[in-house]
Amino acid sequence: MSGLLDSIGVVWRKAEREAYRSYHARSKTHKADHFFNFCVTAHSLRDFFFEHQGIHGRAARAQFHADWNREPLLVAVADIANLSKHFELRDAETGQPKTPRVRRIHHGAGTTQSVYVTPSGAITLIPSPSRDIIVTTSDGSQHELWAFQIDVLDHWRAFLAKRGVRVRRQTVREMKDHCG
Repeated sequence: MSGLLDSIGVVWRKAEREAYRSYHARSKTHKADHFFNFCVTAHSLRDFFFEHQGIHGRAARAQFHADWNREPLLVAVADIANLSKHFELRDAETGQPKTPRVRRIHHGAGTTQSVYVTPSGAITLIPSPSRDIIVTTSDGSQHELWAFQIDVLDHWRAFLAKRGVRVRRQTVREMKDHCG
């Protein structure tokens, strides 16, 4: 694949930026937009992994998909990405509609913490109300937006590292520079 998103590391960092954007978005609409973008990008890591490793064909990929489909966070990411793209999930073999495995996604009230460091080095946390997205995964666990996204990114980073693929995390400054 050529273009801007030409490596697994670049795509992983895009997912990281979308996580940052969705967490910091002030409006309900922008938060949902960036969360959707995060899910699509995180789900596409599957395809980038296969290309990076040269794994082609349904049979060669089957065990990876089976493993990923046992992880409720990745199942939620897949359902969110695919539902919005296909409008309805369908069984690949029969074409019959499938019930999404993600149980619920809803907006709710949350709290963000602004972190201030004084000249003397003391750290002060100042809470303020914010909007949040809560994802209920197939196993019934509830995840607030930031924790959900970070756990998905951590899962992917660990998965890739086990297979010798290193991804470089961005600094907050790099994410802010990219995200405005």
